[in-house]
Amino acid sequence: MMPLAGRALAAALLVASPAAAQRAGENILTSAADAFGTSLGRDNFGLYTTTSVRGFSPTQAGNNRILGLYFDQLGGVTRGIRQGASVKVGLSTLATPFPAPTGIVDTQVRVPGELGLGSTTIGLQENWKANYEIEKELRFGERAAITFGGLAEYRNIVNGDPGRLWGVGATGRFRPVAGVEIIPFLGTFSRYKEFSGARWFTRDREQPRQQVDRNRIIGPTWADDGETSTNGGVVTRIRPTSDLDIDIGLFRAVQIRQSSNSTLVRDIDAEGFGQRIVISDPRQLRTSWSGELRLARRFVTGNLAHTVLASVRGREVDARIGGNARVDLGRSFLNDRIDVPRPAFAFGPTTSDKVSQRIYGVGYQGKWGTIAELAAGVQYNDYRKRIDAPGQPLVLLEDKPVQFNGIAAVNVSSKLAVYGAFTQGLEETGAAPPEAVNRNDLLPAQRTQQVEAGLRLRLPANLTLNTAVFKIEKPLIALDDQLFFRPRGTLFHKGWEASLAGNPMPGLTILVGGLLLDAGNTGEEVNVGQFACQGPSAGLVPGCGLGRRPVGRSPVSGRLAVNWRPDQGKSRWSFDLVVEGNSPQQATRDNLVTSVAGVDIDLGMRYRFKVGENAAVFRLAVNDLTNAYRWTVAGDGAWAPNTPRSVLAFVTVDI
Repeated sequence: MMPLAGRALAAALLVASPAAAQRAGENILTSAADAFGTSLGRDNFGLYTTTSVRGFSPTQAGNNRILGLYFDQLGGVTRGIRQGASVKVGLSTLATPFPAPTGIVDTQVRVPGELGLGSTTIGLQENWKANYEIEKELRFGERAAITFGGLAEYRNIVNGDPGRLWGVGATGRFRPVAGVEIIPFLGTFSRYKEFSGARWFTRDREQPRQQVDRNRIIGPTWADDGETSTNGGVVTRIRPTSDLDIDIGLFRAVQIRQSSNSTLVRDIDAEGFGQRIVISDPRQLRTSWSGELRLARRFVTGNLAHTVLASVRGREVDARIGGNARVDLGRSFLNDRIDVPRPAFAFGPTTSDKVSQRIYGVGYQGKWGTIAELAAGVQYNDYRKRIDAPGQPLVLLEDKPVQFNGIAAVNVSSKLAVYGAFTQGLEETGAAPPEAVNRNDLLPAQRTQQVEAGLRLRLPANLTLNTAVFKIEKPLIALDDQLFFRPRGTLFHKGWEASLAGNPMPGLTILVGGLLLDAGNTGEEVNVGQFACQGPSAGLVPGCGLGRRPVGRSPVSGRLAVNWRPDQGKSRWSFDLVVEGNSPQQATRDNLVTSVAGVDIDLGMRYRFKVGENAAVFRLAVNDLTNAYRWTVAGDGAWAPNTPRSVLAFVTVDI
């Protein structure tokens, strides 16, 4: 469940970037162009997020941009400088150079404007997190401005969780001469004494028969997580003539995990007793330099408008990972708090994982009046990975694919537009999960591709329907029976998505979204797995293999949101309802266990008022209204409880 407000990771905006506005006037639902996904400030709503688009994660795939330019993001970008994010898929890729099959995540930082805007927020977020945020723009004459931002969170102050988070950042805008704009930014945030959710594994792999306290910490007090992430860089926009754009971005990202611990409860029996294990990592470090140089030349011939693009992108990544150790705390009831002194872990040596990548691309964007649009591109990708693991031979990997993308859209009428698209990419596969033998290992990037077709239809009552069918293919990376996370075949996602959005009457906003997803595994290991996974002991012994459906995908997902502001949108009050539902998911790689369906309901209101001459808003919301308990799929054979009911309340004042 991704509730309406308060998530630290924002979701996706599929059509347009968040509009610059004072925080007191922000409303995620009235700002959304569709129901696919929108991010604005602390709020998000929609079928998709920056970590889940059509069943995949564009963030994990490494498809990140910042202010439109290639950016190898490590960790999160602090809300002290972050305005929102957009995911570019479908029709939005017409104006997105060199898209990717899993979508492009474009982060927008709070570039200072001309008005000296600012705001301050104080309140409670979900799960009783006390929160304070402040931001302010400062102008220095006509050519320079700076935005400063900061936030602090004290987590779960009711149940005693000692987690803390703080973040600071600054963004500048300088125009030294006409036609040149320089945007530097630097943001960092740190979280410490946090406790990530535990994972439960039952003996029969079905969901646990007992419930746990969803706000309770079951691991030792030392088994916490601590991380500091810093992202910074400079974007330079040069416009020497009206038909030539030169964009340059250079970025630095650093992620330091001072502490990282995972609590696993394994082999849980029918009475709810299981083996408690804590896996701890030594200090982990990842650093990256990345950037892009892009040229765009525009010209017109008759009724045709053309843009020719050339781009050079690259990154240099250096990671020190691995070396984990574990401690067995014995058998106990799955909800018991086990607190023992921290053992003297004998951490192993870490692995050096380095990536060097260069991408050279040329592209074209064309527009034929109001009749049709076309975009296409070709890229040469030079990817090199070097893995130096202790006691293992040095591994050198290379891949140099030539990849293509194209999209064409036709306006059949003033109300109907249709499109088709094809995209190839080289995308990261992410890290191995906590329970894997090769926990946290970073696997090589894999070749992927997507085809899609869809339409946009303007309907009566000021409603718009967006719908598409798609198919995405990627290498299948999954656990084997020795719990090693490795390539095992091919994974495809085929689906149909739809969004109905609009304002059928003044003051009323409606957003309805749905996804039908057919996700499947193919390959030799899948067929062997289907034959081996028969009988009462299926999946409990080595050799069970893979089923035909991947773990953790919902075949049916839906979202509904209604925002009503009485008096034809003029009232100080507004009210919102959000309903989110997902069908059961495969819970084990052999497809013999599934989860249950889930529906969550959020209710909220806003009251707008003045503090002196400054606009202000009071926001109150209840997330997961019914507080219904259910176990959700947290990985292959892994279970975690859903998010409990929580209250969000805060006051934002523009300054």
